[in-house]
Amino acid sequence: MQESFDLQTRMMEVVRAIREIPELPSEQPKDVSPLLKVELPDEGGILTYMGSQSYPYRGFPYYEFVEKIDYIKKTSRAFLSSLYHSFKGKNRLWFIFLIPSLLFLKPLVRAWIHTYYRIVERFRIKSLRYCTAIRELHRAFSIESENESDQDKELRIEVRDLICMILENDNAYRFRFQDISQDINKESLQRNPPRELIRLFDILQSCETGEDIRNTWILFKLFIRFYLRFDKKFCKVLVRALVNLDYSRVRLTDEDKYYCSGRQDYNFRWIQQCKNQISNSNLRDRSIYEIFLLDQKKRTELEEIRAQYIKKVDILNTAQAIEKQQGDFTEKHKNEQNLLSLEFQPLLETVEVCYKENLKKIQIYVNN
Repeated sequence: MQESFDLQTRMMEVVRAIREIPELPSEQPKDVSPLLKVELPDEGGILTYMGSQSYPYRGFPYYEFVEKIDYIKKTSRAFLSSLYHSFKGKNRLWFIFLIPSLLFLKPLVRAWIHTYYRIVERFRIKSLRYCTAIRELHRAFSIESENESDQDKELRIEVRDLICMILENDNAYRFRFQDISQDINKESLQRNPPRELIRLFDILQSCETGEDIRNTWILFKLFIRFYLRFDKKFCKVLVRALVNLDYSRVRLTDEDKYYCSGRQDYNFRWIQQCKNQISNSNLRDRSIYEIFLLDQKKRTELEEIRAQYIKKVDILNTAQAIEKQQGDFTEKHKNEQNLLSLEFQPLLETVEVCYKENLKKIQIYVNN
């Protein structure tokens, strides 16, 4: 497994060297932790255990899945952005001439959904293997409505699988969905769906720290405002699913909180709530203390240092193993190993000290 991982890493290095356009920040690998094991629990979901991580990750973001989902996201965003900039600055009277085009807009959107559905259809995962939150979303979308036509059922299934696959394989959007789901007002959603959805996207927009995804939410709000009001069937599919959700099964778990607590691109409301609770000595959950009493930025820096050390040690061990097989092993690598330890040992000790101090603080709060 490690050899396969090393081969994939070397191949990506070649791809980066020959590409004309450099990697975007969103395309660069975020996690360099070695894969330890993967479990498939009987109750559902996937638990992925990685080196240097305290909790298993809920899901298995296989690169082929992630690449296809990334393609769908980028093309969708590019299309909506192009429309927005094409109409931006136009006189409002000019839009009167676009009214007849609304007759063709619905088939165009349906064709767009169907095209993307065909992309994910070949590699969609079993519903049992979605994480708990997305499994619940899949269940809510799977509920049939009375007198549902075959065409409406096809639309519902395609929208369900598209949304579930995107959220399952992109934790940036999944964690945001789980965070915002607790703010959904079912009564408002049924009474005026576009207004409630726009309110939720306003909250998401206010929590973003960068312009990239904040602009994405602006495009989504335009889509809701100018299309969802027009396509009642599509709107009904979304509303019925969100109303049928059991939000207790969608909220962020301790494992989810561990992996999203280090993100710098979004201000999760529960983080601030937990910090407030910690200051009032109200929390009693040891795992939550461990996550929040360490400064988020420092914690991210320390984990990156630890990941660099693990990667360099792996490279060194591989080189040693090759030279031993060839009978050409020298003392050089032993010295390199010692120098590597001298370089990283103080940093690794800093990690351990921080965690030990963290545990002391936890104990003080628990005792109080």
